[in-house]
Amino acid sequence: RVTPRLAELAASGLCELPEDEPGPTIATYNAFAGFLVREHGLRIGVDPDSVLITEARAWQIVSRVVEETTLSLPVDSVGKATGLILRLDGALSENLLTVEEARTGLEDLHGLFSGLAQVRGLKTAVDKMPETMATQRDMLELVTRYREHKRRHGLLDFGDQIALACTIAESVPEAAAQVRAQYPAVLLDEFQDTSVAQVRLLSALFADSGVTAVGDPHQAIYGGRSANAGALDTFHQRFNPTGTARLASGAPPADATPVLELSTSWRNDSTILEVANVVSAPLRSGVVQDGDPVGEHITVAPLRARPAAFGLEPGTVHGAFLQDPAEEARTVAAFLTERWSPSAEMAVLCRTRAQMEPIAAELEAAGLPYTIVGLGGMLYVPEVADVRALLTAASNPERGDRVVRLLTGFGIGAGDLRALATLAREVVRSAPQTSRKGAEDRTSQDEADSPLLSEALDTLLRWHEEGREEAAPAAVGLTPAGQAVALRTARAIRRVREAIALPLPDLVALAEQALDLDIEIAARVGDPMGHRALDSFQETALAFAADTDAATLTGFLEWLDAAQEHEDAMTAPEIDPSPGAIQLLTVHAAKGLEWDVVAVPGMDEQVFPSYTSSVKDDLRVVETGWMGSTSTFPFPLRADADDLPPFTVGDLNPAVTDKSLLSETMNAYKEALGRQSLREERRLAYVAFTRARHELLLTGS
Repeated sequence: RVTPRLAELAASGLCELPEDEPGPTIATYNAFAGFLVREHGLRIGVDPDSVLITEARAWQIVSRVVEETTLSLPVDSVGKATGLILRLDGALSENLLTVEEARTGLEDLHGLFSGLAQVRGLKTAVDKMPETMATQRDMLELVTRYREHKRRHGLLDFGDQIALACTIAESVPEAAAQVRAQYPAVLLDEFQDTSVAQVRLLSALFADSGVTAVGDPHQAIYGGRSANAGALDTFHQRFNPTGTARLASGAPPADATPVLELSTSWRNDSTILEVANVVSAPLRSGVVQDGDPVGEHITVAPLRARPAAFGLEPGTVHGAFLQDPAEEARTVAAFLTERWSPSAEMAVLCRTRAQMEPIAAELEAAGLPYTIVGLGGMLYVPEVADVRALLTAASNPERGDRVVRLLTGFGIGAGDLRALATLAREVVRSAPQTSRKGAEDRTSQDEADSPLLSEALDTLLRWHEEGREEAAPAAVGLTPAGQAVALRTARAIRRVREAIALPLPDLVALAEQALDLDIEIAARVGDPMGHRALDSFQETALAFAADTDAATLTGFLEWLDAAQEHEDAMTAPEIDPSPGAIQLLTVHAAKGLEWDVVAVPGMDEQVFPSYTSSVKDDLRVVETGWMGSTSTFPFPLRADADDLPPFTVGDLNPAVTDKSLLSETMNAYKEALGRQSLREERRLAYVAFTRARHELLLTGS
């Protein structure tokens, strides 16, 4: 898109563009960092031929590190440990921290929270904060092992690329000078989404040269990935130190540190802009409460409508608050049905993936074509969910939830399900028990408390093959229909389990056949959704197998679980609006896109806006944030800590500070985290609303 626009400018006489001009170099920030590492990595001892690994490959490597360790881990599953290690490794790279620096910081925080927990009356308020810090600290040993593996095998991930490129830019003057000379004019797009490491890299290369940053602080929605919403606020200090010095000496701001407004929206109709400006108004107010981050912020003007000569229309914004999510889904589907046409571009933007399934079901019932965008969304499509359930049940008999999905999908009734649970308990009780001494001793009752449905299905299938199929099901209360469903499910699980050594893509195809989905999909006419989703799932399995060494079914399933649980942390899918097909996707994935008609459901407290605590009567939100969750890297250790609520609790000594002051300071900090969370949710809502060109529907229940 850039080159044709430059040609248009040249044709208008506003600029000159020589015919032999090769055109601009266009790259993502990570791709540019990779170029720098390839060209100059040897200067800091990095192999320029190092291989960039995908998220799937990184997952497999870390999963193997976890499985091979003899350390006692503070998390209860390989999947959770793998996800935490990858998040910690990425956080260290984005914040340019060494493992030792992070360990020291986490140990200090653990000591602080442990001290607070000893103060009478504060233990409940502190809750699991010491454990949260200790868990991250203890997992750093495996972060080290993961990094050693990458170094030994010449591997890099995206975080490594940024950190290494930053080292080159800051410590190799010759490399920085060469890049600066190669690119005399630089435009940094979507600058509000850059991390501290990216800003340090780019400023080391291009400070005091021809550099322009373009961005909107109100669209900074990737704070969870260490993106710094205040990047534009400090742009001139970082990239224009000469101009900043002139400003301090009295030079006019327009001359020394120029800022140009691009506040005219060429996308949205006027009513949609009014709503967007309302939701972003508190972000522009400049009101700072005690505990909020301090510092000067760049002024962001309200959005202005384009001139009427360029097709401006009033547009419409609709709102509805319904009885329950089911009615909300029906309302969204009805709204889109009324406006659908083969050429319409329409989308449903959700705060979480879980909101998509009921809306997709209503769209399907209405006969509207739709697409669930992204890996997480694909997993909610019923056909894919069934294949995934079968693969899981075959590889892990303890996953009774997946077995139940298969049984209910085949039409088993509640009474038959109870009968199978009873049979499962009987099977476990009758199994020979081996006693163990000490703490590891397990009794028959222990086993009976957690019966395995898969055991019951195996038993039924064995009875059937032995010719006892008539008497046995009746003995446990199974109806003939329930018996048929149970046997069908048992055969499908056995078929996949016996082929577990097949290559992963072949195993996925076999699971589809075992459920007769290949026949069912082929028989459908005019409903391509399931077929497309299964094809996409097969492609995902192929990509995972290609990106990993000796891909296993267990590793693939754990990776899918992580992708579903931490959807915002996965790479956003690259999509374009598709006329005729209604697209369902998260707000994060919708960044940079636009549609004629957009619906934003789930506008309820704790859904959108999303936070973990309940809102107070005076609308205050009190959040523990990073203090109570390993999903967020501790704010005090982040490189952009100055742009986050100051951690005033860390200034206190629990041993000598009055209890009331400690409690007051902790509560004030939690309220500051709540306001920070609400600011992030406002920015996300602002992005969601401005995706609509002409019509916007906002719903809650």
